[in-house]
Amino acid sequence: MNNIILVGKDKKIIQNYLNGYRESHHVAQNGIIEFNPESGQLTMAEVRKLLELTSRSFAKRTVFVVWEFGTAKDLVQNIFLKTLEEHQDNLGFILVAGSAGGILPTILSRCQIIRVPEPPRPPEARSKAEMDETVRLLKTRQTLASSVLRFKKGEKKEAALYFLDSFIGYGYFALLERPDDRWLAERLRRALEARNLIENNTLDPELTVDQVFLD
Repeated sequence: MNNIILVGKDKKIIQNYLNGYRESHHVAQNGIIEFNPESGQLTMAEVRKLLELTSRSFAKRTVFVVWEFGTAKDLVQNIFLKTLEEHQDNLGFILVAGSAGGILPTILSRCQIIRVPEPPRPPEARSKAEMDETVRLLKTRQTLASSVLRFKKGEKKEAALYFLDSFIGYGYFALLERPDDRWLAERLRRALEARNLIENNTLDPELTVDQVFLD
């Protein structure tokens, strides 16, 4: 399983991502093990305890979520590095950090980095109604996202990022009202990943956005 670094400060948005990740990767409810430092800083003793847990044999897919990883000192991160490089195939790690600046380059290079946006503002009534209709069409497979966006030549990347930011903001508040909406939780997870891919790579924005909503 791939290792991920989630960079963000809003725990609710991060938790929504984790819920979507569990669903899409077919991880059982008890297969997500969250490790939260007691003092707010990941210490040597806590990492050793974590490594002892990960050395066990896991019959099912298991993901360790390590909160506040960016607070760990370099020596602590270096001890964790070998486990990050060599672990069971059905074992994965999601490292949560408020900033990537405190994480060693050797660890950054071995993980997929996903940046979680800051908490969005509640959408205005008109834009919420428009997004409600867009989501309804996408959810019932009556249209492709790219056909809704109607990209203009030379503005595809900007339009795709704007749409994904709008959808993420909309979805954040929608999930507060409908926390059991698995379709929305999964699309939010995909939208966060797609936003990072479009911003940092040369992927086709239209195809990437379409893949967020296709089954």
